[in-house]
Amino acid sequence: MRLLRIRPPSFEWVLLEKDEIVLSGAGDHYPEHDECELIVPAANVLLTRAELPKTNRLSDIAAFAAEESLISDPERNHVVPGPKLSDGKHALAVVDDEWMKSVLARLAKSAIAPDRALVESLMPAIPAHSWVLVMDDTCGFLKTGPFSAYPLDSNGAEPPVGLGLALQSESRPEAIVVHAKTSPELEKWQEKLSVRLTKDAAWDWKTCEPATRFNLLSGAYASKRKEIDWKPFRPALIFAVLMLVLQLFGIAYDWAHLAREKHAMLSEMEHIFRTSFPEARIVVDAPLQMQRKFEEMNRSTGDPGDFLPLLASVSPALSDLAPGILTGIDYSSDGLDLLFDFPGDAAFDDFKSRLDKSGIQTQTRKKDRHGERVEVLLHLGRGT
Repeated sequence: MRLLRIRPPSFEWVLLEKDEIVLSGAGDHYPEHDECELIVPAANVLLTRAELPKTNRLSDIAAFAAEESLISDPERNHVVPGPKLSDGKHALAVVDDEWMKSVLARLAKSAIAPDRALVESLMPAIPAHSWVLVMDDTCGFLKTGPFSAYPLDSNGAEPPVGLGLALQSESRPEAIVVHAKTSPELEKWQEKLSVRLTKDAAWDWKTCEPATRFNLLSGAYASKRKEIDWKPFRPALIFAVLMLVLQLFGIAYDWAHLAREKHAMLSEMEHIFRTSFPEARIVVDAPLQMQRKFEEMNRSTGDPGDFLPLLASVSPALSDLAPGILTGIDYSSDGLDLLFDFPGDAAFDDFKSRLDKSGIQTQTRKKDRHGERVEVLLHLGRGT
């Protein structure tokens, strides 16, 4: 996933892929990306807390709940309620509404719609029983809790004034982790502040994994793109796709199998029809032609009789005969006559034996020899 991070007011940006910077720049021209995060500087966010009533419309009353901490008119601010803290109050983040509108409007001109707007001063991870101080040459911020942070101004070689005020107003930590581009005189600061300071590498918003994701894009600024984490559903989606593929293969196999069975049945019907009616030269629809032949025979005899049942009883045996052995078929009121031209007595005896084993009773009405060949007329009576 390609993540674009933008930090006003300079609109410096970086493109991250697998937590590494692949592109960077500043201005209003941005690269292709999958998601976009707006990093709101610490100086532009006031973090406070207030008691909020139990309601589903916290965002509507948050601005008035934070009124005690604000100098400006509450309606001129964008206030985002956070989670409920251990003291029963809710964390609140306050941003100037006009400033937020101007930032988003500038990004919109470049077709950029951030998915999130994160509070920079809440992004660093904070060790247990410690605070985090991030400083550069001119300014920085102090993070004292998961949802508590203060913007700070540089005080030259002296500790920032805001740091001293925070130590006086809040419970003192066991240590303060200092992230600074230029190394301050920590020993002197420790003496003045009476707290242990430990130096760490410089902190950078560009590659930091946010420890606290306080999204300022809520209410009127809520991102229109709904964030969905697909990772938990990935195994189920893969399983569903595999099941769909297997189902499609199963359907294709069944269709092919049924098509082969249909073709085999049509071939068998055509063979039976050609065997029963050798004078038919063209076979287009064997079942239909068989039905028509049956109707013709019924009309000629004047009696529907048992033609189809009689013919069906010997059809399995007839289908095993070589073409040309069955030379004629006749149906009358007393039954069905079949005329055969067998290559010899053995072939006739074998055919007759198969009929007997099948329980089909026949009468041999004629048996003539023509050299080695034997012409036989078999009769199947009604009820056979």
